[in-house]
Amino acid sequence: MLLFSKETLLAGARMSCVLELAVAATLFVMGCVLVASNHYHLALGSRVGSSGGGLIFLSLLYPIPAWFTFKASQFHNKFMLLVHIVLVCGIVTLQLIVGGTTFAIAVPTFAYDVAAACLVDGHLNNATFLASCQAYFQSDEYAGLSLAWQTYYNESLGDASAGQALAKLQDASYCCGLGPPEHCQSEYYPATPLCYKGGSCAYDFPMGSCGLVGVAGQSMGCATAFHQYFASTIKTVGAFVLALTSLPMLFVVLSLCLVFKRKDEDVLPTMSYAWRSRARVYVAADIRRMERMDL
Repeated sequence: MLLFSKETLLAGARMSCVLELAVAATLFVMGCVLVASNHYHLALGSRVGSSGGGLIFLSLLYPIPAWFTFKASQFHNKFMLLVHIVLVCGIVTLQLIVGGTTFAIAVPTFAYDVAAACLVDGHLNNATFLASCQAYFQSDEYAGLSLAWQTYYNESLGDASAGQALAKLQDASYCCGLGPPEHCQSEYYPATPLCYKGGSCAYDFPMGSCGLVGVAGQSMGCATAFHQYFASTIKTVGAFVLALTSLPMLFVVLSLCLVFKRKDEDVLPTMSYAWRSRARVYVAADIRRMERMDL
């Protein structure tokens, strides 16, 4: 088949070299974004930075098998092809680990429905239910979300555009502020520029004017929606990193096919059908005649 011909496989090997470098560049960019994103570090923990570092490390490994496959495509060197296969399989294994770890970061410690129930004002009027929610409010997950939310809030005081994304999040999720309304330790949260009645605010650092709305029984905070806001991006990154392993594995199959191809095609020897010239037969009389001529 033309698809599995030697020339096609060699061309595919050269192309795989370029694509492996493209995979490396993609992982490098994603890793740098994760490492540099302070908000994601605060909201989801330091594992975000670790995953970003893992992606950068993988991006530095991919050029090595890319070089081997490039040289192998030039000389059809089977040893280099085998080295390429081993290296790519090792890198893909690491990539699966990093991608799975990145995806796992987005999984919440507490189920979203449980956490959302703890953010509704009316639910917390029950002392027993409030006590059951203390594990969530005292968790590292909620503490990280609080740090990230307050960072956005402080940035929005100097730059109104910094809080626009969270203002839209509040509108879409029908929530206001991070935590449950009217349920901080002193019953009210600190005053904000738009929510300063009595020197305090009923909402937990609300973005925009939602804090001016009175608190009702179904009023709720945005902690779960805020976690989903970050988790959706991290899940996408993790899933993409996992899906990206299919490309180098395709290159492994290509290299395997090339390993089983002969370096040089068998060639039949050239057959010559030219008639041989007749050899002259000398008799004894001819030999004596030649001897007399020499004398």
